[in-house]
Amino acid sequence: MTVYYRFQKEAVLPSPAIFTFGTFDGVHLGHRHIFDKQFELARAEKLPTALLTFSNHPTDILTPAARSRWLTSNAQKLKELQGYGFDAVIDVPFTAQLQSLTREQFLQLVQTMVPFSTLVVGEDVAFGKDRKGDKNFLKKQGFSTVFVDKVSVDGTVVSSSEIRQAIAAARFDEAERLLGRPYCIDAKRSGDAEWDSLYFALPPEGMYLADIRYNDQKEWHEAGVKISSCIEIDERNTDSHSVEIQLKKRKP
Repeated sequence: MTVYYRFQKEAVLPSPAIFTFGTFDGVHLGHRHIFDKQFELARAEKLPTALLTFSNHPTDILTPAARSRWLTSNAQKLKELQGYGFDAVIDVPFTAQLQSLTREQFLQLVQTMVPFSTLVVGEDVAFGKDRKGDKNFLKKQGFSTVFVDKVSVDGTVVSSSEIRQAIAAARFDEAERLLGRPYCIDAKRSGDAEWDSLYFALPPEGMYLADIRYNDQKEWHEAGVKISSCIEIDERNTDSHSVEIQLKKRKP
């Protein structure tokens, strides 16, 4: 997987791709349903796969006073995408300049770098200035567009907002079912016993049990975690600068 961190004015693949784009925060089961369809088409047509995503959340620009809490850091997202084996991933920040592009300008920008024969997106796709790039617009373009239905798990439609709500209510089992894996906070050290959760979705303040792994250790172990403005782990590890935290339940 080759990752490009800026738009380029020349094609980066030798042939038209099967393409998708989106924020993909969480890389949850709904996103994976889109990727599965994308790779199914790519195998059938013997074409490469490409994806555009954003290194920040668009709400940072669109609604800065009410920005969405992360389900994955950008590093976590790229790690999840790596497992799929995309031929090319465009990972760029969502900026005010990008927000101002019309739907036509956005497509032209993307197709200059990644010409594609087929676009695979969700039914509720919306892009470009004022979100006018919708399903009806895409049906009129000169390429094929495949619209993928939403996925439901136990009667709940999978979405990033549903997962955030589950985490906010400390329903970690539900969040895991919708994500397809445990919810994992990628925290950075802010003090001897404190860790900065950045903009991750968090449950209510309190004590929790969690599986944790410092830096790139292979093994997980259980520890108590206090959630407040910072995360505190009930053990001292002064050598590590980052930790992965998988919250499990409230601590008795």
